[in-house]
Amino acid sequence: LPSHRINSCKRVLRLDGSKWTDVGGGIPTASFGAVADLQIYQGDLYVAGNFATSTGAPGDAIARWDGNQWHEVGGGIGPGIEARALVREMMIYKDELWVLGVFDLVGGLPISQIARWDGESWCGIGTNIEGGLSTMGLYRDTLYIGGKIWSMDGDSSFSDVAQLLDPTYSDTCTEAQTTVSIREKPSQDIRLYPTPGSDQLSFAYPKELRIQKIEVIDAKGQYMVSQPMLSTIYTASWPRGIYLIKIYFNDHRTWIDKWIKY
Repeated sequence: LPSHRINSCKRVLRLDGSKWTDVGGGIPTASFGAVADLQIYQGDLYVAGNFATSTGAPGDAIARWDGNQWHEVGGGIGPGIEARALVREMMIYKDELWVLGVFDLVGGLPISQIARWDGESWCGIGTNIEGGLSTMGLYRDTLYIGGKIWSMDGDSSFSDVAQLLDPTYSDTCTEAQTTVSIREKPSQDIRLYPTPGSDQLSFAYPKELRIQKIEVIDAKGQYMVSQPMLSTIYTASWPRGIYLIKIYFNDHRTWIDKWIKY
């Protein structure tokens, strides 16, 4: 279909057997937004991608269509690049809907990169994945994930592909940990400058914050930096674009912001 026709139907269309029609107003997005995947789960259509309620979408990065109207899904997924999450893929596994992408909060919980939905609540898998996930798949009823995996729970022997051998994974769905969203900061201020910037990204923060680590992730979900905190990161070789900044504290909080390279 021509791009102007797709935009007019707001990213989602349905075929009634002879013609394409709108689906409940569709998924309004910003100019760079998109629908990345569709799945049928428990009789409803789930749509996921890069969209947000702030642009009129019925959910943040994921929405559910019951045949008559749209619904948000358990508080949504986010944040990600530009304060929006990106869900790359969805899959049904062990009677749950699994999602994978670039995100740090799911249903208000600090769940990163991969999450599962049982129709009522979101859960994580209790695994700390260092790196960026880009895909997942099933082989002989075993779940595989792939991407730029540096380590899992401190084990660096993985080579960009991992399989889930123990289905009795630890939940993070029963209670939320203390987290700081993109609109909040610790009581002591962190400042990143210049923003936007070009050749370097610098930070100013009180030493009493006891910062453990910094991560910088590009719009494709690739990690540009994952290391102990430095006051300056040199970015001359990075492409122009929007980068997600994640700073970890040893009281298990996370501060999230974005930086633009021009």
